[in-house]
Amino acid sequence: MIRLLHTSDWHLGRFLFGKSLLEDQAHALDRLVEIIDAVKPDALLIAGDVFDRPLPPEAAVRLFDDFLSRVVMERGRPVFLIPGNHDSAERLGFASRLLRERGLTIFSKPEDALKPVKLKCDDGTEAMIFGIPFVEPVQIGRLLGREDIRTFDQATRALSAEMLKHSIAGVPSVLLCHAFVVGG
Repeated sequence: MIRLLHTSDWHLGRFLFGKSLLEDQAHALDRLVEIIDAVKPDALLIAGDVFDRPLPPEAAVRLFDDFLSRVVMERGRPVFLIPGNHDSAERLGFASRLLRERGLTIFSKPEDALKPVKLKCDDGTEAMIFGIPFVEPVQIGRLLGREDIRTFDQATRALSAEMLKHSIAGVPSVLLCHAFVVGG
């Protein structure tokens, strides 16, 4: 059985009415580590908006780095993440090829959506993890060579159809995305 822990919209570095929420966010991440220790999921999924803005405060970046180190390096749990509309995909995706070797997969570029990663679970089962970073429809159109793609709905449908070609029969597929979805 595949055990995934899904999270999103952390908005690290956010201020509310002029007050930093970083202390509260650090507490929440400590609790998340406790949940990971108790549940022992096969992977942690982070579906975007890790940070509250594209250029987050340094303290927020340090908090995220500390969290990832505790989960990936100390506990050996794989993490899959995508940037959301509040994140900078380029900044969040820095060193992603190197980090993947350690267990941190960052789907930060549109073309990453067509490169699923096989997750090997603790009980021997496998799953294919796909990730669509938050990108504008025109970027998906360019990736797929289609000028007719103009809306998020068109982009998601076209990219999903292309992604299905990369799935493996009999192996569950999981899609990680940061999107507004109606009537799925």
